[in-house]
Amino acid sequence: MATTAAAVGGISYFAFSEITPLNQWLIITVTDQTVWLGSVFGILITRLDTNLISVNGYRVEKSWHHAIESIALS
Repeated sequence: MATTAAAVGGISYFAFSEITPLNQWLIITVTDQTVWLGSVFGILITRLDTNLISVNGYRVEKSWHHAIESIALS
């Protein structure tokens, strides 16, 4: 069972890191969710670019590493 889970995780990680459309989709989706969740809690988050947001004047860049971590925590 653990071997299967590790294999599925490895394949998913590889797919999202190496296939550009999946990579971009994941970054855009996680960035959108971040902006949405911030608005739910009343935090002003401004989207500056596809993977760049501003929170309280600080610029935060989302990368596919952050997006993969979001999937792993789901």
